[in-house]
Amino acid sequence: MSDSNTSSSDTPVPKRKPSRRSIKLVAAPPLPENFHLDDGRKFRFATHSLGCIPESSAFRIGCVKLCTHKLFDAVILATILMNSVILAFTDWTTINMDPTAQDYGLPITTNSARNTISETLDPVFTLIFLAEFFTKIVAMGFIREKGAYLRDGWNILDFVIVCTSFVDVLAWFGVTLGNINVSAVRTFRVLRPLKSLTALPGLQVIIISLLNSIPALTSVITLICFIFAIFGILGMQMFAGVVHQRCRLTPYPVSLDYNMDAGFTNYSSYKCLPNSSDNLDATEENLLKENSPWHVPKDCYWPFNPDDTKVCGFDGSSGAHKCPHVVPVPEDLWTWCGSNYDAYGNTRFLGGLTDVSTGRVYDPQSETAQNAMANNRTRLLSQKMFTELSAYNEDTNWGMSTFDTFGMAFVAVFQSITMEGWTPIMYMCQDAVGYATASIFFALLIIIGSFFVLSLLVAVLEENYSDSKETEKAEKEEREEEEEREAALAPGGAVPKSVEVSEIKGFPALRAYADLKWFGNLITGLIVINTVVLGSESYPMDPGVSDGLETVNFFLSLMFGIEMVVKLGGYGYKEYASDSMNLFDGFIVIMSLVELVLAPPAFMVSASAGPAAVDLGGISALRGFRLFRVFKLAREWKSMRILLEKIVLTVFDISNFALLLFIFMYIFALMGMQFFANTFKFDDDGYAIPIGVPAKDGTPWADIESERHNFDDFHFAFVTIFQILSGENWNGVMYDGWRALGSGAVVYFISLIVLGMFIVMTLFLAILLNNFGSDDEEDEGEFGGSGVSDVEAMDLAEIKKMVIASERSALNIQKIENLEKEAAMKKEKADLARRKFTLNLGTVGSQSSDLGKDAGNIADAAAKAHQNKNPKLKKVAAITNASVYPLEGKSLMVLAAGNPVRELAAKVCSHPQFDSVILVLIMVSSLMLALDNPLDDPNSTKVKILGSIDYIFTFCFTIEMLSKILTMGFLFQKRTYLRDPWNILDFFVVVISLLTTFTDGDSSLSSLKSLRAFRAFRPLRMINRAPGLKLIVNCMFSSVPDVLNVSAVCGLFFLIFSIFGVSMFKGQLRECQGGHFEDVLSGTPAGDYLTVPVKWEEASDEIKSIFAPGSEFFGGMELQAGCGDNYPAEPCCVLTDGDDLEYPPEWYQLDLKWWESSKPKSRQICTCLGATWDVVGEGYQLFDDVFGSFLGLFEISTTEGWADLMYISQDSTGIGMQPIRNSNQYMSFFFMMFILVGSYLVMNLFVGVIIDHFNEMRKAAEGDISYLTEEQQAWVKTQQIATRMKPKKKIFLPGNAFGNFCHGIVLTKFFETFIMCCICLNTVVMMLPDFRDSSAKNDALQTANLLFAIIFTVEMVMKISAMKKLYFSDSWNRFDFIIVVGTLFGFVMKALGGGSTSGVTTVIRTFRIGRIFRLVNGAESLNQLFNTLVLTIPGLVNIGSLLILLYFIFSVMAVQLFATVGFRGDYNVDANFRNFGTAFMTLLRFTTGENWNGFMHDVARGPEQSLDNQTYSESICGFVRGDEYPQCNSWLPKGVGEEINGPGNSLIYIVLIVFTVIVCFVFMNLFIGIILEGFDTADETKRSIKPEDFEAFSDHWTNFDPTGTFYISMAVLQEFVQTLYEPWGFGDYVATKTEVKAKIAELDLKVTKDGKVHFKDVLMGLSKEAIKTEFLMAKMREYDIAMDVIHRAKAPLFNKLVKLSVLDPKVNFTVGHHFAAEVIQEFYKDFVKGNKKPANWGDFREARMTRDFEENQKRAMQDALDESEVDENAAEELRDVEMVSREEEEENMLPGAV
Repeated sequence: MSDSNTSSSDTPVPKRKPSRRSIKLVAAPPLPENFHLDDGRKFRFATHSLGCIPESSAFRIGCVKLCTHKLFDAVILATILMNSVILAFTDWTTINMDPTAQDYGLPITTNSARNTISETLDPVFTLIFLAEFFTKIVAMGFIREKGAYLRDGWNILDFVIVCTSFVDVLAWFGVTLGNINVSAVRTFRVLRPLKSLTALPGLQVIIISLLNSIPALTSVITLICFIFAIFGILGMQMFAGVVHQRCRLTPYPVSLDYNMDAGFTNYSSYKCLPNSSDNLDATEENLLKENSPWHVPKDCYWPFNPDDTKVCGFDGSSGAHKCPHVVPVPEDLWTWCGSNYDAYGNTRFLGGLTDVSTGRVYDPQSETAQNAMANNRTRLLSQKMFTELSAYNEDTNWGMSTFDTFGMAFVAVFQSITMEGWTPIMYMCQDAVGYATASIFFALLIIIGSFFVLSLLVAVLEENYSDSKETEKAEKEEREEEEEREAALAPGGAVPKSVEVSEIKGFPALRAYADLKWFGNLITGLIVINTVVLGSESYPMDPGVSDGLETVNFFLSLMFGIEMVVKLGGYGYKEYASDSMNLFDGFIVIMSLVELVLAPPAFMVSASAGPAAVDLGGISALRGFRLFRVFKLAREWKSMRILLEKIVLTVFDISNFALLLFIFMYIFALMGMQFFANTFKFDDDGYAIPIGVPAKDGTPWADIESERHNFDDFHFAFVTIFQILSGENWNGVMYDGWRALGSGAVVYFISLIVLGMFIVMTLFLAILLNNFGSDDEEDEGEFGGSGVSDVEAMDLAEIKKMVIASERSALNIQKIENLEKEAAMKKEKADLARRKFTLNLGTVGSQSSDLGKDAGNIADAAAKAHQNKNPKLKKVAAITNASVYPLEGKSLMVLAAGNPVRELAAKVCSHPQFDSVILVLIMVSSLMLALDNPLDDPNSTKVKILGSIDYIFTFCFTIEMLSKILTMGFLFQKRTYLRDPWNILDFFVVVISLLTTFTDGDSSLSSLKSLRAFRAFRPLRMINRAPGLKLIVNCMFSSVPDVLNVSAVCGLFFLIFSIFGVSMFKGQLRECQGGHFEDVLSGTPAGDYLTVPVKWEEASDEIKSIFAPGSEFFGGMELQAGCGDNYPAEPCCVLTDGDDLEYPPEWYQLDLKWWESSKPKSRQICTCLGATWDVVGEGYQLFDDVFGSFLGLFEISTTEGWADLMYISQDSTGIGMQPIRNSNQYMSFFFMMFILVGSYLVMNLFVGVIIDHFNEMRKAAEGDISYLTEEQQAWVKTQQIATRMKPKKKIFLPGNAFGNFCHGIVLTKFFETFIMCCICLNTVVMMLPDFRDSSAKNDALQTANLLFAIIFTVEMVMKISAMKKLYFSDSWNRFDFIIVVGTLFGFVMKALGGGSTSGVTTVIRTFRIGRIFRLVNGAESLNQLFNTLVLTIPGLVNIGSLLILLYFIFSVMAVQLFATVGFRGDYNVDANFRNFGTAFMTLLRFTTGENWNGFMHDVARGPEQSLDNQTYSESICGFVRGDEYPQCNSWLPKGVGEEINGPGNSLIYIVLIVFTVIVCFVFMNLFIGIILEGFDTADETKRSIKPEDFEAFSDHWTNFDPTGTFYISMAVLQEFVQTLYEPWGFGDYVATKTEVKAKIAELDLKVTKDGKVHFKDVLMGLSKEAIKTEFLMAKMREYDIAMDVIHRAKAPLFNKLVKLSVLDPKVNFTVGHHFAAEVIQEFYKDFVKGNKKPANWGDFREARMTRDFEENQKRAMQDALDESEVDENAAEELRDVEMVSREEEEENMLPGAV
């Protein structure tokens, strides 16, 4: 033993400087209120307002009374609302069209009553707000003192808004502001609705919650910016300039004399650069940008193919889209890939008068140019516009989705992360660079940026919202308790409220009927019948069926009316109205009766009365509200009731959120109107039409239609904002704003997405998730005492009394009595704290209840307890742990347990390697399935080899199946083969394989070929052999009941909206179309009459002439004989081939009396005139029946395509009527309401349920720590970080001059800061390149990159010199080493002439951006996010594996089922199922929701003309690749290359809907669950010990174990603990050796034979004690107990700890044994020294304990003396006590032990 251990001196170690964390700030006491109003209210405002108005001023007191009056805020709020309405009331159709005017494009009052009202009232509102402003300033003061106006953050918001009003005030007095645009400044008026935030307390709460989230949100946004930087720079390196590549009609640029319209093929005669043989599409060695022949732009052009708008790849590149210019493609169809930039970024051409469809440039003086201008084919383009022309089309996002600069790359990456419109960008990059490169880049971007990083926003907002809700709940409970205490203290005490029993005022007889069970059952049956009837409506419908449904509806209305009368009469109004469901029923009944009165059913109307006079249209949709009565059934369905209660709770919680969302949308809508009103008008070429400028065809500007999404009035602006927040085609709106106003518009839309979609709309999901938690009821006390030991019986007040009692002789008696009195007053509160608070000061008592038990045991115990509480999880565990191969009974009713064949099969199946071999076979066979393709040549070697391998695998799997059947039995006994669901899956897959094997090649069984697709389930067999995957899948199965409940709720809401949709839109969403309509009818009187028909007798002669014999408007129609005799009494419009119209009878076939009383439908006129009446657009979603409506609503619930359907629906004018643009525009609110309810609320229930079950799954697998005490939960969370800690190695001086020099530099903070700055600057430099840069800029950037490479190389060399081998022990250093070496390698290769490697080295240098992540060490919140990354990686492995497995299965199945379907619409060369790779990426695209429904419908419909039996042929494109057969290029016209033309397949509906539900609604939500859990685990606020504490521990350990051996001696450990800061050691408290030993003894450390302890043991032990100390300190602060009291209270326990450890023979050699050995050693030395023998061991132990206790008494009294500053008499008394103590010690000690 060391001498330090044998010393008996307890001399304290000199005090250290207090740690920074021990400094506490004391808040200043609040200032008293200085304004006391007559009603008793008190306020604290500034002493002197504006420095001159005192408190006593009568004027100021009046202002205080005014602004604090309860009606003041109400008046201001009403003014804000009125002002907001007036702002939205502005008429943007009446604007100033003078381009020279300052208010150009802004509303004017001329001929506009709305603008006149707005301009008239605006000064009134301004004066009111200014009056409010000045009143509050006078009352409160301005800024200087506490309580002043600007000391409140909400008032600062008001101040900014009001200040913008001063511009209006100055304008009233004619004051100008120089060149400042007053109208632009007045734009800030749109912020006035924000003033409502100050007047609505509920909104303030949610805003404060958002403000509290700002630090964490800032960290997430910073992390997103890192993603932008990395992927943006990578994108610039790989995809810069590619969007300008397009197929050209000539192999090189040509002069202006070349006329492609004339079909010239002699390109060489018109070559722009006659002496150049290269277009410089790639860089050349020793050629600079300035030396390029294209450095000076030429007066030439390079015509591009107008039929091919895709980006192309150069010859020899890996681009997916090539321009064919070889045989067998006809020469007149040849094209070449080219760009308007050369490889160095030089602009090739000058531009000029251009045909924008082809890029053809004209000589302005030529006759051809004049003809082109006359036909509106040309426009004068600047050089920049002309250069960008090749990319300026809708397919390439108007050339705005590029990686040419970092700004453009930022926008492209940002758009991709939002998962909207990212696939067109990927397809462009695939076409130009290559499929693999672009696919990997964008797949990583979506997975990392969208699936993970954006989910952190949900975690942050959910965390802060949850905290705010808990705080609000605690404050509410505190207020209620305070009210109860006040009521109890009131005179007479609390008076219980009397229960008022209301008298029954109804009719008893009716009440008896209402209470009958059969009456309730009858109503329930009627509800079900009502649901069926409402869902039976369709279009077209047989008149008999329609009349029958009307009759049933009438009967149901009467029955529900009778029910209401019975209940109302039986219960009385008051009791009836007490049930909200009764009120809802009453509302539905009243609306049904109103409908019956206004539109009685047909059987109640006389036939002679004609049609009903009232056309209610959508009012009949109110019947759909009857479906809500189905919710009454949920009262008896427990799980459904719980779910509905959560929905109701969520609805209440989102009320304030809905108001915040409305204000947010309102403000951005007003801002959008200010910026973009009347600007979304574009010509046919895609260019914005300036305000007031007519179109090229002469159409007046006012008659030019804007885009459907626009900001021309408040309604459309509001709808557009909602569309953007939903994510639907928001990028298209941004591009339109970009085209209209320039790139500055991007700021508005990105701000809207970040604030609206990323934060506000994510808050919606956070609120929903907060209301979804575990439904299990916790058992109190189940684990409640597991962490309790000594303190369970020790009151904190008693601890204080114990110490105070030992200090009576030295402390002032009065002070002691005061402390005792204080402890007695807190007795009741302390008892409660003791019951709730568990802490173990030591290991005395039951070791099983100690907090220090292994966390794994805690988790196991929690898991077992949780499984016992949850039968579903218990069942899952039972299935998992069951024996697999029991030999029971007779297998196949023949083979007994002892049968040798069965035993052999059992040995094979139970062999340890059996499952491993089968797993390998499954994996290899799955790979073969991915290689199998029905488009392959059936006679090719590949197909034959795959077929042979498939036979082998089928044989192996058959043997496996038969072996298990022989072993286990087949079906009829327990635990047989088919009694296991996983074996059923195996059996199904094997049988399918056998069927496809034996039917292959048999033409009579060709129908069974479709079964080959089911082989795709073969990879599922891996799940049963992977325990982690199997556990997740089993637990997912356990969630099926709750998922079905959610599905039922979703289905019910969808059914309700479906019925509404059928009622409002059935038979509509159709229009007159076709070539005849477009060429003959549109824009003529016939087209106008078709749109707005009138009665025949009211029609003008011009209209009647349309239907006259020989009319030019008839298309392909022959008049019936005798028609001329009837005209003009009746129209001449009867088809010669009879009535081939869809829905007879037609208007022209009715009697003349109907012609006189009714007007025809647009559909009838359209068909009569020979045009086509068909669905608008593609007609994917129709509302003709409930099923179609349901499917359409399900599609748009994924927010895909809902805006297009909304725009089509709001044009509807009635059944059979021609749509009129925006004629029914307020129908948009139906779709907006559905998106809010059906998408954000109902569909997000899947998120809540799945995450809830994920938590259940995690608790079952890892242990449910929610059943542990708070202290134990903190310990488990702390262990997750503690287990990853390792000791650091101290870096010593290397011993050489250069190494020592480097050592003194690289380890300084300054050096690290310098390197961080270099990393940031290097990142900025990497953002600066532009592929059009000059050579000088390129050289400068190259020099900067070289300089940074040198700096980082020097850093690496210096660190290696200073740290030697320890340099490579740090992962960041290894990362830096790889980056530096890779960069140097790139420079070396470039210097040696390896120019071809420049791209690779550039990408390698790009990874240097990763070094910036080292900055997170200085940001706590960022560090938490990275901890989340680390903690979620293990959890994402199994989920990710399952997702990949699902992608694999669906990809293989899709290829087998749909490979031969011909292309149509969205099923095209970019997105298809013709090979595994494309199918996989297509399904990844559908995971983000990218137009999955349009793709689904196109696959189901197939091409317009298809072949039923599509067989392999080398001449058919699709069976062969386009790069092998140039005639298979996708743009070539039909006939050049025959394309696969198989029919559509309706199975796509099942496949994609199942894929969407399983992957998008279930498994993708598990990502959110894992991230939420990882964020919660990484949340440092929930841990008593922070990561920096672990780092400090490791750094401190380094001082005692510099070489990182993991071990230190016991002697060193005592000094280690003494000098270690809190919460690990004693902190500022200087402990005695006994106290140090007591603390170490509590750790129960294991000691090696040579007296050393391990790093992890000390870390775990001290962290455990630190947690307990942290919880104790929290209570000590509550009871004002000093920490040293606890230290001294624990010290006497040391000897007891040692004694117990010694007496326990079962334990290993621990610290207790070590300290016991020290005691024996010390005793032995004392005995030898005194040569005397002690009387007995017990006396010695008692003497030692007495001495230690008295030493603690002396220290306590000395500390009390220092703190109390007692007088000299007290000091003398202390000396007397010390003398007595020494005498008592000498008397009590044994001889020889003194």
